[in-house]
Amino acid sequence: MTGASRFGQLRHDWMYYKNESHSLPIDYTVYTHLLTSIPQFHGDYFEIIDVIYGYEKILLKNPSIVVQNWLSLFQNFDLNHTKEFLESLLPVQIVIDPKVWIMKRHNISDFTEGEHLF
Repeated sequence: MTGASRFGQLRHDWMYYKNESHSLPIDYTVYTHLLTSIPQFHGDYFEIIDVIYGYEKILLKNPSIVVQNWLSLFQNFDLNHTKEFLESLLPVQIVIDPKVWIMKRHNISDFTEGEHLF
């Protein structure tokens, strides 16, 4: 089972569909909500209500900058450093990017009985 199909188990009054045969944006208008990786494809009929970020890559930082940050820490020792400063002490930067967009159909109040939820 995928995480998306287990998501549909949270509420018994919701139905989850994983239909990969849709090819046009209008094909998706039978749903109230979408989980998608291509929000621009659905922009005419759906609005973004949330974005889920995930791992993209790890970058190595310039060693001289990391050393300068460590020296700064010891020269001006203060326990009230910002999160950004503390992250600057790490030799790597973890890059995250948007991965999944949660979208809600425009005019969802027009939804009729028997149409698909999710």
